[in-house]
Amino acid sequence: MPVATARSVSLDGAVGHLVTIQADVSPGQVRVDLVGRVDQALGEARDRVRMAIINSDLDWPATKRVTVLLSPADLHKRGTHHDLGIALAVLAAEGSIAPELLAHCLFVGELTLDGSLRKVVRRPQGFDANFLGMTRETADLACRRLVARNVNCFMIGPSS
Repeated sequence: MPVATARSVSLDGAVGHLVTIQADVSPGQVRVDLVGRVDQALGEARDRVRMAIINSDLDWPATKRVTVLLSPADLHKRGTHHDLGIALAVLAAEGSIAPELLAHCLFVGELTLDGSLRKVVRRPQGFDANFLGMTRETADLACRRLVARNVNCFMIGPSS
């Protein structure tokens, strides 16, 4: 399967830094690796994301090796709000959703074990449609397509 990419944001106070999440699902020793200067809470995402996907009746690549890279490498990534981006990148790499649906969105959200999302209380400064290179129509279309595929998501999209 190809590498799938989603985007999230690393929060530093009210300032956000763009984080690219790449997932690769391939044959090999069954395991999940998270790389890219992740803290302990983010390291625990492998379990939260796996259980959220399974409990949402979606396919987890249980017989494959899953590698998730969060970049840039020089930025320390922390917190649980990358869960949604990780889950969607894995689902796209595994073939459950089309990778192009993730292209114009920024995903921020903590997943619970049952697959629901915890609310992100603040929006990082500087992240809007212009920053992401999308129009309101593009963002709305991408969101509708994900929701139509029963992907529970919160997207930071264009400013109102």
